[in-house]
Amino acid sequence: MLSRVRSFISCQNYSHTATPAITLPSSGSANFAGVEYPLLPLDQHTPLLFQWFERNPGRFGENQVPIINTQQNPYLNNIINAAIIEKERIIGILVDGKFSAGQKKAFTEL
Repeated sequence: MLSRVRSFISCQNYSHTATPAITLPSSGSANFAGVEYPLLPLDQHTPLLFQWFERNPGRFGENQVPIINTQQNPYLNNIINAAIIEKERIIGILVDGKFSAGQKKAFTEL
């Protein structure tokens, strides 16, 4: 899925906040909050940014990256795989939560 996602970005000019899920593209557009957006190719130098908010970092180990990584929700694996696939691209992770010192260190080692 990352190979499809990394090649396209939805360009939007959207002024209000919406929380519905994004519909996966079947053609050259994606639907978000009932609005259709065209999918456009990313430049090879465009950075990627992943965002994660963890309400309960205590459910992870003291020295673990507190991003869910299950078979059903492999978010951490998706970030790692993007970094492997996109070696020349800058990849950032924007995180929010009350993390322990060990978890912060695990982020820096990621």
